[in-house]
Amino acid sequence: MSPRLSPLLSTLALAALLATGPAVAQNTGRNFTVQPQAAGTATQQRVALVIGNNNYADAPLNNPLNDAKAIAKALEAAGFQVILKLNANHKDMMGAVREFGSRLRQGGSGLFYFAGHGMQIKGRNYLIPVGADIQREDEVAYQAMDAQAVLDKMESAGNGTNLMILDACRNNPFARSFRSATQGLAQMEAPVGTLVAFATAPGSVSSDGSGQHGLYTEHLLRLMRAPGMKVEDVFKQVRVAVRKESQGKQIPWESTSLEGDFYFLAPRQAEASAAAAAPAPSAQPEAVEQAFWDAVKDSSSPAELQAFLRRYPQSRFAALAQQRVLSLSMPAPTPTPAAQALRPAAQVPPAAAAIPLPEAGPRQSAQADAAVLASLASPPKGWTPRPQPTWLGRPLRPVKASAPALPAGHRIWPRPPSPRPPAKSAPPVA
Repeated sequence: MSPRLSPLLSTLALAALLATGPAVAQNTGRNFTVQPQAAGTATQQRVALVIGNNNYADAPLNNPLNDAKAIAKALEAAGFQVILKLNANHKDMMGAVREFGSRLRQGGSGLFYFAGHGMQIKGRNYLIPVGADIQREDEVAYQAMDAQAVLDKMESAGNGTNLMILDACRNNPFARSFRSATQGLAQMEAPVGTLVAFATAPGSVSSDGSGQHGLYTEHLLRLMRAPGMKVEDVFKQVRVAVRKESQGKQIPWESTSLEGDFYFLAPRQAEASAAAAAPAPSAQPEAVEQAFWDAVKDSSSPAELQAFLRRYPQSRFAALAQQRVLSLSMPAPTPTPAAQALRPAAQVPPAAAAIPLPEAGPRQSAQADAAVLASLASPPKGWTPRPQPTWLGRPLRPVKASAPALPAGHRIWPRPPSPRPPAKSAPPVA
């Protein structure tokens, strides 16, 4: 391959790459491979554990099952692998948390969601399973699941990002048999890379809702489906909506130590997913042809233009390329003596052309030199006026001539007289 064609081929490869859209380039030794990449494709796994309990014997709830099912469906749409548990007992909940932690050890993002009864005992939060037999306050730690155990499981997995969402701040169903009258859940400190979200502020009680979903989860479902919204912004908007609808009685609260950006749905993830499912578009022929022609149209090499004609013989630029090849292939004409004689003389400024240039010779008068110098804007370089000619110490005067006619400013000088021979002296008289 000609060395001059290498930049041309590089230009064509770049044009084809730009025409096909985003791609992944791999350099394997001397081979450079371009592979199309679907935009918005998730590069890390997402795992979620969703638990919804409402079938409590002493204080059944209305919406936790609906909330858990809807959250699981929304998370699946966002790319999560969901472990869903409904009306789970203590054993089922502990087994699901163990499976959840094992999956998180493979990396990625984790999310834990619980809807049901929860309570705080001595500053620790407990999630109540279905079928729990709790008669006294000191039995809660053995019959319920400690929320801190879920955080510990996520922290020990060592993955990057974790979310815990607790819609469990409802009325304590065992408050009558407990000595303490503390309501709601206690504040929890989020480990590094974790966000903990509560349906209401610590020590407060949330509403189970009068519709199909709880008040908190209803707004969470709506906002987590918005593409391109960071998780912190999602919970801010949820807090505003819940506070307004509850007239300030319920204010959601979060504790966060996230270090990176997290999205339930990345910007335009739905469009990106549809584009990834479609076949990769091929390079547009017009774009490649235009790039090829732009690269060679000003070239001084006939080989590059001929390569374009071989590739695109029916191109709209074919006639221009052929004309360019013909002009580059023709040898430059050699000028003949006749052509050199017909060349125009060098142009002289009009002011200088109208002035008669002085002729060489001793008969040019000093007055004429002075007149020529005075008429010139600038005298010729290196030219100085000649001194006035004299004969035997006397200046010579110009004589007008009748023929032939001479140009203005020229004079004919008379021949100087021959010197007289010295007079012969008489010989001395003897």
